[in-house]
Amino acid sequence: MKVREVMIQEVYLANQTDSVRHILEKFAAYRISGMPVVDSGQKIVGYISDGDLMHYLGRSANSNLSFFSFALAYPIHFEDFTALNFAETEKAEAIDEFKRNVSELCHKNVMEVAVRRVITVGEEDDLVEVSEILAKRKIKKVPVLDMNHRVIGIVSRGDIVRAVVRTFLSVA
Repeated sequence: MKVREVMIQEVYLANQTDSVRHILEKFAAYRISGMPVVDSGQKIVGYISDGDLMHYLGRSANSNLSFFSFALAYPIHFEDFTALNFAETEKAEAIDEFKRNVSELCHKNVMEVAVRRVITVGEEDDLVEVSEILAKRKIKKVPVLDMNHRVIGIVSRGDIVRAVVRTFLSVA
């Protein structure tokens, strides 16, 4: 089975000049967790994922307050950060630090956080080989490029699993 048979063709792209805030807005609007970053010629120059953003926030944090623990404990919008008022000094300091880190991150260019060495596949590549790449590299999805190195799709672990299940169900 070939990549073209299972890839998602509707791909949302980030521009290499986008801010991280703009990327976060796209993630929320399109309910996605990552996207290829392209230059003005639509050629891939990077990949940005929610994991990259969380890694950046975790790397910049000096406190024990992680992105997940904050987001799960205090589900709020960025605009609501100024409305927070906590009595516990340590928690308040950690939240202030987190707010500063998020604000700093939002103002960065996407390429300051994105992975630049992107693993890609072609539409004629074999799905077995792609699944091995995903497993070995511990990544969830890869951009699919055409002969001109332009993004034409995305293939994920889930796409491959669904294809395998459909194949086995039709044979069984």
